[in-house]
This record gives sequence, structure tokens and C-alpha cells, in this order.
Amino acid sequence: SLALRGGAVGVGGPLSLLPPATTLSFALATKQVTPALLVGIWSGCLLLYDGNPVVALLRTLDTHVVDAVVDREHATVILFNLVLGATIGLVQKGGGAVGLATSLKRFAKDARSCLATACTLAGLVFFDDYASILIVGNSFRPLLPALGVCREKFAGLLHFVAVCVSASSPVSSWIGQQVGMVSTATAGVPKSAGLPSPFVLTLGTLPYRFFPMALLAFVAATVASGRDFGPMRDAVVASEAAPAAAVKDDGPAPDLGPMEPSPGTPLRAANALVPFGTIVAATLGGMV
Repeated sequence: SLALRGGAVGVGGPLSLLPPATTLSFALATKQVTPALLVGIWSGCLLLYDGNPVVALLRTLDTHVVDAVVDREHATVILFNLVLGATIGLVQKGGGAVGLATSLKRFAKDARSCLATACTLAGLVFFDDYASILIVGNSFRPLLPALGVCREKFAGLLHFVAVCVSASSPVSSWIGQQVGMVSTATAGVPKSAGLPSPFVLTLGTLPYRFFPMALLAFVAATVASGRDFGPMRDAVVASEAAPAAAVKDDGPAPDLGPMEPSPGTPLRAANALVPFGTIVAATLGGMV
């Protein structure tokens, strides 16, 4: 038979690792996230429907994907991501993020102040870690040789701040995934229990993000003290020993692709502060 209701082959055993392994492998091979997620769902359906690829494909589309979309909490997360993603694109295309970077770049006077300013700016571009890294990295890149900043140290600290702040921000490209996970985990709790919404529950986890907080504290201590540790220290020593002429240029700086501001676009910090300030105010107001 076609086992339309599923036989749950291997569920709970080692084969249960097949969906995430398939998703990661497909994503790395194709560099496409959405198709990789669909292939991962399909591979999980193979386990549920006796390894039948046709039935697994049908149930992927008409059952699991549809059920996920029509769920109220999931639909809320999708809508929030659409609004937030559109706002992020608007800020980047409108020159707001670049304008915010330009307005703060003037505070970089030496190596330490350059790192402090860059890390502060990376924290202010809290809405997306990739955007933060590209915007701040491209803005400060020409200053690094003149100020004697080790590029490896700069890249490491910038990545630490961008990822930790974005992952812990209630308004970021990460929050949708986090709310979705909390929503799935609490789906079986009856409404009579009076459980807060998944978004409020996600906000309640922020004080317990110990790893991001510890890593941000490490960045602050490193910048304030000027001390380096491990491979970062080796990179700094090698950078200081190399003459300025020996520093190799990495070629043209990467851009934001379609989100790169068009020529002639005013690069104003207000183009970032106003949209995100509106989202933060609306989000907090909706929780009252």
C-alpha cells in the first residue's frame, strides 16, 4: 500500500537526524535556504510515510506546509517577518544604515577609539547581523591601515557584537525564528493555563542569554584594556610587525547587492532611526 497515513519509519531513532542533516547539506551545496528547508521537510516525511517519495512530497505540500501556514501563531510570525524584512530593506535602500555609520565614523581617532566606535555602531545596527557586518565593515575598512588596527581583530570583534546584539534584540531578523520555536514548544499548552504570547515569552528569555552577554563583556574588556588573547593576540603581533606597505589589500569591498542605496540617495541617520523607532514603539505599545 502507499501508507497514506504514515508508518513512522525510524522516528525517534538515529534516522531522526536525517531532516536537519539533509537541510544543512542541501543549503551548503546550493547556498539556497528556502529550497533546503523544503527538502528537509520532504526528507522528514519520508520517515513518516514508509519511505515513499511520492507520498512524502504530497504530504509535504498539502499537509505539513499548509498546516504550518494556517496556524494563527505561525501566521503572526510570518506577518511580523514580512513587515520587519520590508523595514530592513527600506532602511538599507534608503541610506539610513550607511548614514548612521557615517555619522559616527568621525569619532575614530586611534586604534582603540576605532574599535570602540565600530563595536558601538555594530550594536546600533541591531536589526540584522549581516547588514551590521557589511555596513560597519565597509565604512571603517579604509581607516584600519592608517590607525594601525589589526584587520583580524577588527573582524572578530565586529562579528561578535553584530551576532550577539542581533540575536538578543526584540526587533531583528532573528526574532521571527525564535518566536516560531517558542510557539511550537508551547502549542500543546491549553489556553486556560494563561500562558503569555510566544513573543512575550521570547522576551522573557533575554535575561538568560548568558553566552551573548559574556561575549559582549569580553569585547568590551578587550577594547577597554587593549589586551589580546590566543590567536587574536598572534594576529595583532604579526600585524604590528609587518610594515604598512606589506599589508595586502583584499580588493573591492563587498556591497549590499540590491539593497545598496542608489546613487544620489541622501545618507541620513534619520532614515534608520525613524522606521526602527516606529517599530519598537508599536511593538512595545502592542504589549501594553
